[in-house]
Amino acid sequence: MAIEAPNARTAPIGVPVAANPWQSVARAFRGFFATSGRSSRSEYWWFALLFNVLVLATVWWESGRGGSGWITLLVVLVLLIPSISLCVRRLHDAGYSGAWFFVQFLPFIGWAWLLILLVQPSQRLRNQYGPGPDDFLLERRR
Repeated sequence: MAIEAPNARTAPIGVPVAANPWQSVARAFRGFFATSGRSSRSEYWWFALLFNVLVLATVWWESGRGGSGWITLLVVLVLLIPSISLCVRRLHDAGYSGAWFFVQFLPFIGWAWLLILLVQPSQRLRNQYGPGPDDFLLERRR
């Protein structure tokens, strides 16, 4: 029986996999409220990039039309929960508790502290939050 490496289409939410931009968005919305498990760096950062581009584009579009900001607020609210869930799973992937998400609310240094935690490499094997990206290699050898 051959064990295949998990990929972004077949791996359940919470198993870290390399993802392209569109797969990362799809996985973020499939795991809308899922804070258990892990998410890879690519999954997190692609979603973060697309989140920020979408919000900036909405602000630019609304400001050019004299809008009141309601559309931007709606976009942020729709993307906020999957963004938080993905951030918690990314912290898990690096081996940190999801409670570290709240460090960003510390004045002056909180955002930088969270950024440092989020760029840490994945723990390659299983940790307390779930299987790692290389666990399938160990299964294959057994």
